[in-house]
Amino acid sequence: LKIAGRLAAKAPIALKLAKQCIGMAFDLDQNNGIEFEAAAWASTFATGDQREGMQAFVEKRRPTFKGK
Repeated sequence: LKIAGRLAAKAPIALKLAKQCIGMAFDLDQNNGIEFEAAAWASTFATGDQREGMQAFVEKRRPTFKGK
């Protein structure tokens, strides 16, 4: 339950993409896996959660992620 609680506090979109990357690791060769991961990572920069995470870091507070 400790791990579940820690994961639940993370940005939902980034967590979903991380899980997809882990799952794809078994199906893709290294080059395609890296491309998939890079695209997933880049897509997180268009989210409100990314902006909230950066703002929380600057303000030295815990972020409040909304999955947007």
